[in-house]
Formats: sequence, structure tokens, C-alpha cells
Amino acid sequence: MSESPTLLERLGAAGSAATSLRGEVPRWQRVLMGAMVVAVVVALALAISSQWSKLPDIRWRLEPAWLAAALLALIAFQWLHAQLWVAMIHALGTPIPSLRGVAVWSITLLGRYVPTNVALAAGRMALAEREGVPKRVCAASLVYELAFTFAGAAIVGAYFVITLPDLENVPARWAVVAVPAVILVLLDPAIFHRLADAALRRLGRATLPISLDRRQVAWFTLLFSASFLVAGFAVYALAEALHGVPAGDAGTAVGAYSVGFAASVIAFVLPGGLGAREGAMTAALSPILPVTVALAVAVALRLGQMIVEVAYATITPILVRRS
Repeated sequence: MSESPTLLERLGAAGSAATSLRGEVPRWQRVLMGAMVVAVVVALALAISSQWSKLPDIRWRLEPAWLAAALLALIAFQWLHAQLWVAMIHALGTPIPSLRGVAVWSITLLGRYVPTNVALAAGRMALAEREGVPKRVCAASLVYELAFTFAGAAIVGAYFVITLPDLENVPARWAVVAVPAVILVLLDPAIFHRLADAALRRLGRATLPISLDRRQVAWFTLLFSASFLVAGFAVYALAEALHGVPAGDAGTAVGAYSVGFAASVIAFVLPGGLGAREGAMTAALSPILPVTVALAVAVALRLGQMIVEVAYATITPILVRRS
């Protein structure tokens, strides 16, 4: 007589069914996916309206060239992260066409504005499976993506913290270097693969076919770190467009985005890290800008990034259908 499935195995089976779009889709699943889409749209609308209301009343100095540079940097940052996810899926043994992968990544990214990011993960696994990516592989890519983005932000942010003049004589500032170091240790294939397979077995799922090797882990960490320099340039360009950055403080402005992003990852229960990222960016920019201007830059950057995210989620599926 076969053993009855455990609670974790039943949860794993239910999760697998709920995030599958293959074959005949039952009515309850269509209702669930529709509810998730509505939740994403409502959460995104509330997020945009809440950020718009926080824009402080200052005397704006609009420099079109710098404003365009900030927008282009945000577009490039979004494209880099989408392509890096596609590259991860390829490295995990299940290639997906580049444009289709970018569309899947862009559409599901809007799910982060629903608290806890469950909508993002469920939507990503469902749409990726339709493109031939097994759910367990997509789940592993989500873990890798979170780890790499946090490590990349921590590396750039660590430089910001270490070079702060106020912390020059504080030895404890070097402790921030431990964050990316711990992440890289956990992503080592000898550790990550063992932990991933153990979790999948407990959920009654098949084990992970392959994991990223050490060379790939190092490369993805480097590339994600570089992407945060691009996003940091968007902060600097926006600050130049709205107010101007004192000479010699460009590095602080560039590092501010990583500090804010790391704060939003820690505050994952907030939809899209709203509030946490802006607060941390404002604090990081306040040594070089008036607090009111720093807040304006942080909120305006978030609004700009939301516009870019919605544009990607709207345009890339159209391009996929046409191609």
C-alpha cells in the first residue's frame, strides 16, 4: 500500500496545478488568474497614485537632456534585468526565445506590486511553463534572481557605505561586505543544489536538473552589480535634471539606488517595496541634496520606473505576437 501524501506534498501539487496554463484550464484556475491580474492592476494604480501624492512642492529645474538620460538609463536597466533572467533560464538547461522571455519577465514583474510577491512568482511560473520551462526550473531562477539582485545592490551599496565621510573612522562599516559574501556562499552549486533538491522532494516535486556552476554565479553577480550602476546613473541624471548635484558627489548619487533597492528587498511584504526604497534613497541622497529635493528625486524615479515597467509589459507581448 502506498503512503498517503504529506501536507507539503499536497501543497506542492496544489501549487503546481494553480500555476499551470497547459492543457484544459479549469474554471477555478481561470478565475484565480483573472483575480491575480485584477489585483496587479489595482495594486499598481494605488502604488502610482500614492507616489504621485508624495512629490514635494519645490522649485523644479527641468533639464531635458538630463531627464532623457535618466529615462534611457531606466529603460536600459529594465532590459538588462530581463535579459539576465532569460540567460539564467538558458543556463539552467531550458532555453526560451529572447523576446518571449523578456515579455514573460516584463508582464509578471508587475506582480511585485501585490504584497508578498506571490503574484509575481505564480505568474512567472505559469507563463514560463507555457514556453516550455518546467516550474521547478523557473522557481530556481526566481531564487537566483532575488539573490543576484540583492547581492548586486549590496556590492554597490557597500561601496557607498564604506566611503561615507561620516563613517570614515567606524571599523564596523566593513561589515556590509559580509552580505554579498554570504549570498555567494549560499549560491555555490554544492550548497544551492542540495538545498533546492531537498525542498523540492519535501514538496513532492522532481529535483532540479542542473544548477549554475561557480563561474556562472560569479558572472551573474558581476553583471547584476553592473546593472545597478546603470540604475544609479539614472538617479544621478534625475538629480541633475531637477536640482543639480555638487561636484564630486556623483558617486553618492549613483550608490543611492542600490541602498534603496536593498531596503525594498528586506521590506518584501510591502508591495514593490513602496516607501522603504524611497525612504532609504532619500536618506542616502540627503548628505548631498536638500531633503526635499532628495525626496523628490526618489519619488520621481519610482514613478519613472513604474512607467517603464508598464511600457515593457504592454509593448513586449505585442512584439511577440507580431514576430
